[in-house]
Amino acid sequence: MEIELSDFTGCKIALFCDDRILTILRDDKSNIPWPNMWELPGGGREGEETPFECVQREVFEELGLKLEEADIVWAKEYQGMLDPDKTSIFMVGTITQEDFASIVFGDEGQAYQLMDVSQFLVDEKVIPQLQARVRDYPEYQNKGYGSEGLGLIEEKFSTVMQWDLCTVFQDKGMVAFCEKNGYHQTHTEPEKEGMDMVYMTKTMK
Repeated sequence: MEIELSDFTGCKIALFCDDRILTILRDDKSNIPWPNMWELPGGGREGEETPFECVQREVFEELGLKLEEADIVWAKEYQGMLDPDKTSIFMVGTITQEDFASIVFGDEGQAYQLMDVSQFLVDEKVIPQLQARVRDYPEYQNKGYGSEGLGLIEEKFSTVMQWDLCTVFQDKGMVAFCEKNGYHQTHTEPEKEGMDMVYMTKTMK
């Protein structure tokens, strides 16, 4: 897939291996955004890179994998995660189990893993904006992965009588998803300019 944009700040990519997604655990450092949370490969643009050149370099630096353009199956432009006034590119690609086994992990991040899509979409340790972008991918819309993941977590911890979560208030799709699954809003708090976090709760019967 060819993606041509001249003005963007960086790229992230969801690399799927069947129904699992390749994730990286960010460093646990207080001076970086989203410390100790699971994220997706990718990063900032260097020079005049195209979106593919940017994500190809980042994936190689972080994981030692060499992406080809044929590996990219979908891409979409979004507001920047750190600066909503800027543009970033989100891509979806595929890898094989053999690719995963050949990973050479770089010096950024604590660990990597293949995470079930249903878990990725609901895990509170995954960066919320990335959950929303994966949910935007047409292949995973209306498949019930998010609801399935919530149900599995609630079943595993069946003695928990109240569940609390937060998500980006401006992400109306994510807010609607949480409400569909029994959560109601309690309050919002500003995160940064142009982005607020909405806190939600669900009481089990």
